[in-house]
Amino acid sequence: MSASAFPELYLARLWSSGYLFGKTLTTDDGRSVEIHNPGRENESNGPDFQDAVLLLDRKPVRGSVELHVQSEDWFTHRHSTDPAYNHCILHVSFYNLPGYESVPAKNGTGIPHLTLSKMLSFQDLIGVLSLQEKLNFKTDIPCGGQLQGVSQTLTKAWLTELGHLAFLEKVNRFAIRLKELTANPVYLKGKRYVWDQLLFEGFFRALGYPSNKERFERLARELPVLDWPDITGETGQPLLSEWFFLAGLEEEPEFGVNPIEKIRKDILQRGNLFHPSEWKTKSVRAVNQPEERLKSAAELVGRYYQTGFLKPLILTLEAHLNMGSRPEKIFPDLMNLLSVKSSPAYKIGKERKASILFNTWFPVLYLYAREFKRPDLQDLVLSLCDSFPQRQDIAIDKTMRQKFGITDHTTTFHWGLLNLYNNWCSKKKCLDCRIGKEIRKNG
Repeated sequence: MSASAFPELYLARLWSSGYLFGKTLTTDDGRSVEIHNPGRENESNGPDFQDAVLLLDRKPVRGSVELHVQSEDWFTHRHSTDPAYNHCILHVSFYNLPGYESVPAKNGTGIPHLTLSKMLSFQDLIGVLSLQEKLNFKTDIPCGGQLQGVSQTLTKAWLTELGHLAFLEKVNRFAIRLKELTANPVYLKGKRYVWDQLLFEGFFRALGYPSNKERFERLARELPVLDWPDITGETGQPLLSEWFFLAGLEEEPEFGVNPIEKIRKDILQRGNLFHPSEWKTKSVRAVNQPEERLKSAAELVGRYYQTGFLKPLILTLEAHLNMGSRPEKIFPDLMNLLSVKSSPAYKIGKERKASILFNTWFPVLYLYAREFKRPDLQDLVLSLCDSFPQRQDIAIDKTMRQKFGITDHTTTFHWGLLNLYNNWCSKKKCLDCRIGKEIRKNG
């Protein structure tokens, strides 16, 4: 069969299957399309599907959809002069000739056109139709009912790869920030300050997560490591005063001295970065309120003011590399790096410590190892991600584990499952997914 002459029935099956629901679709004239309901198939004269519901440029529209193999069939079949097609909201064809960015209806309306061959080949179309009997594309996890034939070895290998890719995305975000910093001659890749700044920004963002992460990160950028005041002993009190001032937060006087009096003149001249009302405090636990998080940060900064953040982190991992330690022996020492000793009230919880390590400090460390050709450190970081028991209570994580029979609660599998759901399952990329390919191969 010629690819350009397949039955129109194929398109009707594709349109109603649900395969396109999670896709990012764009009409030929540049408008975004999301399918909320493909409509009901028309069994009489008129457009192929009726009562379809779409988001066209993010605005809901309801009406008919007409399908063709070739775009010019709109005119060949004389739809432009047939009033039955006046209520079409979309014309869909597999192949399109230039000049068919939209088609006219009898009432003068211009109907947007969607070309499917821009997003999938004829072989892809056949692949979708062959999988349609096995996969339910209308669900978030289309292969949910066909996983018994897929080996756990394949599933775990795929999840490990997806988990590592998710981690590398975190690394690349810091790589972009590194490039921004080193555009300033003050920050050199070979100097500790640039890496301490990256670790500091990541640490601050994690402290504000999820309610205030952007504001915390901006605060870290506005008062960078190089601009910190002199800190004596294991306390960040002078820095804490400046954070509170820039954050627009009020603080009760401590030690009989109003902290505002200790703020440098240049900081006072800069003024507040935020109004107190900009901080999200509702439904936020007392220990996670911005004031308490800043106090915890000040205690930790005081601990590492002399050494910086990078040096203790590298020394700890290098010591374990030399001893050939197993991952479970390394984690307690890494968690201890985020412990605050001077005041139990400013303690950083275990879950938040893990978030700081795996979402910020490990990506920065991996980037550092990549920049300075330290594959031993890169491999160690990945092995720690592959071994650490992830215990975050996330609903989609539980659902995916149940569907795919994954009992290993590692950080890598956690990232892999979220990556699989967000970028493969929900977007119906079953033809490219290793699991989808295995189901198709098994016949």
